[in-house]
Amino acid sequence: MRLARALLCLALCVSGCRAAAPPPPSIVVIALDAASAFYFGAYGDAHGATPEIDRFARDAVVFERAYSQSSTTVASTASLLTGVRATTHRMTGHGRLTSGLATLPERLAERGFRTRGFAANPFAGAEKLGFARGYAEMVQVYALPELAARRKVDPSVGFVVSRPDEVDEQVFARL
Repeated sequence: MRLARALLCLALCVSGCRAAAPPPPSIVVIALDAASAFYFGAYGDAHGATPEIDRFARDAVVFERAYSQSSTTVASTASLLTGVRATTHRMTGHGRLTSGLATLPERLAERGFRTRGFAANPFAGAEKLGFARGYAEMVQVYALPELAARRKVDPSVGFVVSRPDEVDEQVFARL
């Protein structure tokens, strides 16, 4: 009887000693509107204009052959988020991303990742376009009232475009 109790106790102890699953790896997707690889040190530019990105790239996966699906921000962002061509998602600047197409943040959230997005302009992160789907938090930096109050609307584009330091401020405040 003592042996049976000891074995039962041992079995319960061992079954409760499973190693905790490691947290999922961090995934950072940075999309820069109208940025050519030609200007990044990670892609060979020697002028030093992008030191932080170049330093990050040294320890990251850097894609050397990546092609945009469109020349417009809306269509390219939709392809980046869904993994399908512009001819499939049909986001040409107006409308809303169809709910039939899962987004990268939705897929990651389903697998236990914590998702957070930051958008510097409404063509890359607008909720009205459906680009915020799947993010636990989507910070539309361009729409934050405290930032808009500091500056006037850019007349060339008709809205406030966030400066890099403003995006950085929002990202680092939430990490």
